[in-house]
Amino acid sequence: MKSSTLSGKIGIVARTSVGMVRQNNEDFHGYSTNIFDKENGWHFYDTSVVEQNKQAVLLVLADGMGGLEMGEEAARIAVETTRDMAYNNAEKITQNIDNLKPHFNDIFAGVNSAILKYAKEQNKVGDLGTTLIIVFIINNAAHVFWIGDSRCYLLSGGSLKPVSKDHSYVQDLVDQGKITYEQSFFHPESNIITKYMGDPKQTPIPSYTKVNLQEGDLLLLCSDGLNGMLQDAEIENHFYEQNDLSQICQNLIDDANNAGGNDNNTIILTSFGDFEKFMLLPTESNDFKETYSKVNHEPTYEKPIQKQKEIENKIVYRMSTQKALLFFALGCLFAIAVFLIFEKISGTCISGCNSETDSTAVNISNDSILLDKATDNLNVETDNISVNSNPVTNTETVRNPGDVELFQLPTDVRFIIDDIVLKIDSLDSPTTFDLDIKRQCALLKTHTPRGTEQIGFISEWQMKVMLEKLIEYLVKPNDYFFNAKVNELNEIIDKL
Repeated sequence: MKSSTLSGKIGIVARTSVGMVRQNNEDFHGYSTNIFDKENGWHFYDTSVVEQNKQAVLLVLADGMGGLEMGEEAARIAVETTRDMAYNNAEKITQNIDNLKPHFNDIFAGVNSAILKYAKEQNKVGDLGTTLIIVFIINNAAHVFWIGDSRCYLLSGGSLKPVSKDHSYVQDLVDQGKITYEQSFFHPESNIITKYMGDPKQTPIPSYTKVNLQEGDLLLLCSDGLNGMLQDAEIENHFYEQNDLSQICQNLIDDANNAGGNDNNTIILTSFGDFEKFMLLPTESNDFKETYSKVNHEPTYEKPIQKQKEIENKIVYRMSTQKALLFFALGCLFAIAVFLIFEKISGTCISGCNSETDSTAVNISNDSILLDKATDNLNVETDNISVNSNPVTNTETVRNPGDVELFQLPTDVRFIIDDIVLKIDSLDSPTTFDLDIKRQCALLKTHTPRGTEQIGFISEWQMKVMLEKLIEYLVKPNDYFFNAKVNELNEIIDKL
């Protein structure tokens, strides 16, 4: 039976990897074995062992976004600001264990301000941000604070469970009962987060939970480069039959890369108690291999679905489909044009042949009835040609703009556009993204096709293309309100 008191040591291992797809690492991490020592107590890619109940331990991980240097800088600022603020307020934090939330809320607010300050200096406000998860360990408990979808897991009694809950669109679907937690792993929009550090519109307030620790427990902090490539059961399998915490950490990174490595991957493992006791975790039975396929550290197991971690996947798919339909339509128009030209030539020949035949009939037969019938047939046929075939008369039909029937935006789309514009108009300091979105909304509501004087769209396809363009603008700020509107628009487009 495990002891409720941690009498042993705390072991910490941290590793990071750029992954197999990205060019640079936008993750940043660090941990402190002594928050009172800013210089010597702070570690990055190290393995550390500290005595429990002698120092407070701080674990910090950030997953930047914004591309290239922007995401990397946002994550770095988040971790370093956390380090500085924790050091400056170390005494207050350690003396108020029962009321930690105000202190860490202040840290998150300070991080957000630091990121916004850097973004303003670079003229990149709204273009960069980061997740942030902080674990403060003291007095046999872990206090977990987070914004975004970087995770904290607890491994206790041989079972791995998530401690944090993602701030993400997919997690909202799970909470609403629309999909299961297991299905969320395969969802194509699992990267959409609903809270992030660096938000210019609001100061994020972190979620919080407390975990009471026992001898032999382990905490796993990770960016979504791990849990986005390996399911929870696969992660859990790595802790069986292993006797080296550093090797477990490296195996997790290697297997995430073997499964595709679509994103940067950072892991901080923290064990509580004796290393040997922790490494050889007892299990209720030996049938776990039947429940989950054991992860082999060679890339021979069946890999999870390798999902592209960008919301534009769905848009790109639709656009590619629409391009294919466009080429098909152009091909059909070309075939129709060839057919009309051929019909024109054939019609002229048939008219000439009919005239010849009728003339011959008149010359051969002097029967007045036959002559009358032939003449009537000729008149009827030439009348039909002159009425139904414009090319014969060498005239073109000119379309009257007032007679064109155009496709109009559905009412629910207009409501969505109005909501978006009202939201932007209510902002004190709209970003360039906000202004681009507002401009695209105006274009949609006032679109006038060439050759007409009416507002509308020549076809549903044209309307869909412009709605997709609006969606492209809406996803860029990674804003919760805009992301919700994207989902509403996607549902409407799917029904068109």
